[in-house]
Amino acid sequence: MLNLSIDVAMVSLKNNAIGSVISKIHKKLHIFCAQTLTEMGCNKLRDVGG
Repeated sequence: MLNLSIDVAMVSLKNNAIGSVISKIHKKLHIFCAQTLTEMGCNKLRDVGG
């Protein structure tokens, strides 16, 4: 029984680690996308206005 609970704890630790890595990457991607979209929008405005 003890071994089983240790395995479960290890799996949940791994899942948490993977989850935090994914959320960090997701945040970076989100910031990157926001910056890229903003730049694209500014370039389009420049093309239209300039």
